[in-house]
Amino acid sequence: MIDQGGLWIGTERQGISYFNKQKVRFENFNTKNSLLPHNEVRDIFYAPDGHLWIATNGGGLSKMDTESKSFINYQHLPNHTSGLVTNSIYSVYEDREGILWVGTYAGGVCFNSAKNDKFELIKHLTYNSNSISDSQDPKCLPRP
Repeated sequence: MIDQGGLWIGTERQGISYFNKQKVRFENFNTKNSLLPHNEVRDIFYAPDGHLWIATNGGGLSKMDTESKSFINYQHLPNHTSGLVTNSIYSVYEDREGILWVGTYAGGVCFNSAKNDKFELIKHLTYNSNSISDSQDPKCLPRP
């Protein structure tokens, strides 16, 4: 994921790294040196407002302020009906309208259209042929 000054890289076991092209060096963020909740990063999305969305497998979803290097974490809470349905997040994408789409493992697709901490769920319903076809491992990608 490229921003104006460098390249963001999500890793399978070591969190995220930022390559600063001007300084020609890496800066690493993981569970030991930051508030990133899990080191297994499945997807990243650099939003137009400068925040980095980080999908982790086991730690939920993180929003990183790339200026201050601070994190806000969104995680599944049992018995919480307006949050993430799982902490296994496989994809994240923000569309042109600013809606955040979150693909989960075996939980369906969550979305947030109000820019708050509440997520709504879209999942496969076996009795409804108009529902999403499968909830196992959805990916959120822009339409060309």
